[in-house]
Amino acid sequence: MLVVPLLMAVVASNGPTLNAEERVPIAVVVNTPTGKAARISRSEIIRIVDGLLKRHTDFFAQPVDEQVIDDCTGSLTCVALTTRRDYERETSADPRGERMPYDVYQQRLEERGLVVPRMLLMVSNVAGAERGDRISVLLLDLDRALRLYHDAERKPGFEDEVEIRISEEAVIASSRPALVLDEPEANVVLTRAFERGFEAPLGERGHWSPLGTIDVVSSVGCVAVELDGRAIGQFDGTTGTVRGVRPGRRRLTFRRAGYEVAEREVDVAARTPVRVEVTLLPKASSDAGLANRAVLWGGAAVAAVGAAIVVYGLTRTDSGVTSHCFAGSPDCASRSDFVSFGFDADADGVARDVNPGGVLVVPLGYSLAATGATWSLGALTFERDAELPWISIALGAVVGALSYGLSAAL
Repeated sequence: MLVVPLLMAVVASNGPTLNAEERVPIAVVVNTPTGKAARISRSEIIRIVDGLLKRHTDFFAQPVDEQVIDDCTGSLTCVALTTRRDYERETSADPRGERMPYDVYQQRLEERGLVVPRMLLMVSNVAGAERGDRISVLLLDLDRALRLYHDAERKPGFEDEVEIRISEEAVIASSRPALVLDEPEANVVLTRAFERGFEAPLGERGHWSPLGTIDVVSSVGCVAVELDGRAIGQFDGTTGTVRGVRPGRRRLTFRRAGYEVAEREVDVAARTPVRVEVTLLPKASSDAGLANRAVLWGGAAVAAVGAAIVVYGLTRTDSGVTSHCFAGSPDCASRSDFVSFGFDADADGVARDVNPGGVLVVPLGYSLAATGATWSLGALTFERDAELPWISIALGAVVGALSYGLSAAL
């Protein structure tokens, strides 16, 4: 029977490194066939195996009670069925009483979100006397073993045929027994078995060194990080690394109290670090937000008034300027003064000026339009967190004054 699996829920943690731990379970059973006490304990072997799995693969160890091996008397078919209790439970759920296709069973697991071990790692530790223990490992593809059993024709003696096929087709790696006297030697033997025997078959199945890392540079420290909506911890400083990330297009979310939430998407590749830079902007206070909105909409209103004044100025003619100017003036025919608010086409040009001095209509209009537009754009883009967006206000006033002054001087 399966024992409680190793804890894989990611607990929020702080520091320069966060572990996404996007790993999948692999069933691990340690068998001592002779029943004698071995030099290296079962817990030590599981600890070594778990470290090797985390170093080289995307697996985490899910221990299986060694009683499974004794109950199955060495049958790999029995071991696969006992380890994967979900198989009989799911495939027997067909209301018609028929055995569903194996692919339908796999699809059902995915639809229900059931995470089950797809591989089984068997470590045999035969206790010896003075010569030491004999350790060997075997890697079994549980999905392949269950498929062979599932698809086999139910005829007399089919179990023996399935057992042979599983040993030939579902055992994807194994090692010869090696003598060990203590835990360091067991570590060496198991490491050699992993690095020499498991890399090729697990690499073909996408489980050997498949995870990537994300190096993060933030504008502020103490930032909580989420990966695709799942909280994975918090960085104390402004730099850190997220490890154990599956390849693909991933979404990072950064949060800190008093700051706007920031998101970044990044393409993660296996064994290749990728860098992400993020800037978190302080949230606008209520007073700042009110002032910002006032400048935004006030600027829009000023721009609208300015546009209306421009339209008003353009609808008036300055023909009276040239028709009533003094005859013989050298620039009489070419004058094109801006119309002022005192413009009067009916004036005679002698007793009363047609276009007396005063505020110029069109320059005033587009100066106001430029001022309002500057206020609104500045409030939208640059000063969301300012108590008073004074930069936008000052810049708009300068733009408007320069526009009117230059026009009046021409």
